[in-house]
Amino acid sequence: MIVASNSKAAVAELKQRIQERFQVKILGPLQCFLNIQVIRDRPNRTIWLKQNLAISDTLSEFNMSDCHPVRTPELTDIRLHSGMCPQTDAERSQMALKPYRAAVPKLIYLATKTRPDIAHAVQQVAQFCENPGQQHWDAIKRIFAYLKGTLDHGLEFSGNSNPLQAYFNKGPTNCPVAAMFSDSDWANDLDKRKSDGGYVFMLHGGTVDYNSTKLTNIPLSSTEAEWYAAREAAKHGKWLRNLLFEIGFPMQSPLIIFEDNQGCISNGHRSLNQSSMKHIDLKYHFLRKKLLTVFLIFVQ
Repeated sequence: MIVASNSKAAVAELKQRIQERFQVKILGPLQCFLNIQVIRDRPNRTIWLKQNLAISDTLSEFNMSDCHPVRTPELTDIRLHSGMCPQTDAERSQMALKPYRAAVPKLIYLATKTRPDIAHAVQQVAQFCENPGQQHWDAIKRIFAYLKGTLDHGLEFSGNSNPLQAYFNKGPTNCPVAAMFSDSDWANDLDKRKSDGGYVFMLHGGTVDYNSTKLTNIPLSSTEAEWYAAREAAKHGKWLRNLLFEIGFPMQSPLIIFEDNQGCISNGHRSLNQSSMKHIDLKYHFLRKKLLTVFLIFVQ
């Protein structure tokens, strides 16, 4: 159980009341929770969330502790597809010996907690748990090899009020404390020609929410693919604004969505009564409505 408050007296009172009714052990300042290490550097006012111990255990479990590290979690010139799945009983029997289904949940846990850098790679391999092939297994081993070389990576929270300055050492000086980055590819799924979309939400210089997923719609253009991805980012951005308000940190300024597709940006700020956008279901125009009230799109 984690207790957080801006009042030490309130924390002390809560601990006392819990101890009066339950047998509990007070462990002191937070150091580890659900295999997530919490490292606090008070002089420099930074907090790190890491899973290097969990990663080491996972590498050992799958006999990858001595693997050669690589610089990226996936190869950009190879796209996984169903044509790589086993085609014969002999191939399926051989792949049944690989711990594919055991490895994917381990990677998903890492990717969804403190390692956004492997989120897309894990999302790709997770699609083939039913009938993985050798190339799919090679992709998993590459993720392991990447984790071996980046054991110390994690999420940093520095309290910097400018998310762009904190990560890129550039950007507008009047940037609000929160920003959303949205992006998508276009029809890179070789099986169904769907697109992958994702977003990263940054608050006070730290990444607090992120996602990489396959879009359900099949876009007809790169602009449409980016529009769908930005819409998903806007939905989560609205939820995060409400959450911050409920815990006492209301956002006083619009949430900036950084988007690099000029067509998506243009469509967001002008009328939707265009032939190129009319075929899109009305629910996906949620984004434009929010642009008028809550959000603002800028070029990345």
